[in-house]
Amino acid sequence: MSKIFSIILLSTVLNATGTPYINIKLNPIATNYEGVVLFQTYSDINTNGSYSCTHEKFGWLVVSAHGIWDERVSYDSSEIFDNACNYKDKKKYDAYKKGTISLKNPDQVLKKILHKYYFNRSIAESNERLKVLELKPKQSCFQGKCIDEVLPQKSIDGFLPTKLSIGKAQNLRSSLYYKGVTLMRTPLYENEESILYDKHQNDNPRSYKQQFNLPMLPKGSSYEKTFIDSIVLVKPFDFRQPSNKVKTEVEKVVTKIIELLKKSSLKSIETINDKYIHPKYGFYLLYRMGVCDRIKHYKKLDSKNLPDNKTKTAPSGALSYLYAGEEAKLTPIKWESVSFDCGTFEWSKKGIFIDDNGYDVTSLCDFNAYSNNEKIKIKFLTTDTFVVNMTEQEITFELKKIDGRWYIVLIDGVKTDCSA
Repeated sequence: MSKIFSIILLSTVLNATGTPYINIKLNPIATNYEGVVLFQTYSDINTNGSYSCTHEKFGWLVVSAHGIWDERVSYDSSEIFDNACNYKDKKKYDAYKKGTISLKNPDQVLKKILHKYYFNRSIAESNERLKVLELKPKQSCFQGKCIDEVLPQKSIDGFLPTKLSIGKAQNLRSSLYYKGVTLMRTPLYENEESILYDKHQNDNPRSYKQQFNLPMLPKGSSYEKTFIDSIVLVKPFDFRQPSNKVKTEVEKVVTKIIELLKKSSLKSIETINDKYIHPKYGFYLLYRMGVCDRIKHYKKLDSKNLPDNKTKTAPSGALSYLYAGEEAKLTPIKWESVSFDCGTFEWSKKGIFIDDNGYDVTSLCDFNAYSNNEKIKIKFLTTDTFVVNMTEQEITFELKKIDGRWYIVLIDGVKTDCSA
């Protein structure tokens, strides 16, 4: 269990006037390969100033960059205290406070979450530590690239950021990144008076200040302190030029796949199935029907659809979109974007090109008809991919790294289809 909960000073029963405050902590617990992250949540929100009982909540948050935000409360102050501010169940409260409610000892709410989402990695095994998101006063920077806007943060209980408070600011850096999900440890929020006071006392830059949509307080009141841990979901800003190591990995995989496609034999297709089609996830074929783009899921390439030289039959099924032929040239691979012009029926460039401009599956005609679980699977498999365009053969497929290996996850049969 994280140290977060061991250092949180949980208020006991109070009967004096206090200052309003908000304290929200998100403790990352586990992840799965699909990019879903499990957080243990804690909040202590006091907007009254004068109060008798603390208002603490313990719960869970399941979130992913491809559409999940599942927020659940396990235990709140209505269960902690009775009308006289006495503990209803001190033992149960202490279990949450000390962090003994965990993956190894789940409560009923967590059991339901674990039944719905398969978490198979601890945070220590999952964190992609080299990918850090920086939020500046007017910029967001990720993997060395910046955009002139601040990406939105979101926290439990519907807390969203408003405008930056005044004063100098340093960068806010994510303390965790996993497949597009970042955890931001928001420093102390300070009101205007304290910022101006300190500005005259100390010339050092202040912490990054983010004011959230805090509950309204009576006129003349202000929050003494506000800690709000938050989540920022990251999408690549532009075409991401990968590291030389990644380029070398991808180019080797692409070269081997093309060599196998040129042969188009039973053995070569079986090799692609064994090495480059994920045994659990398979792949999607993107095709066009009338004016609609649709997808179909396959577990593997069907060798029955191979071309037959004797009968002069062409390949069929998904293989028809991957047929390269022995005459295909294995030209040097270039890392740049290309496009197909339906006016001239020509590609902008000839050769083999790789970019990250993958197909947006949310634009599919029947995407909303899929169940939520299916949407999650489709988005997972088609997010953070590299697109391989063999323009002379009019072949396009997408590669994704899963479990440390590169797989074909989508075959694009619409990029050169000008029928719509």
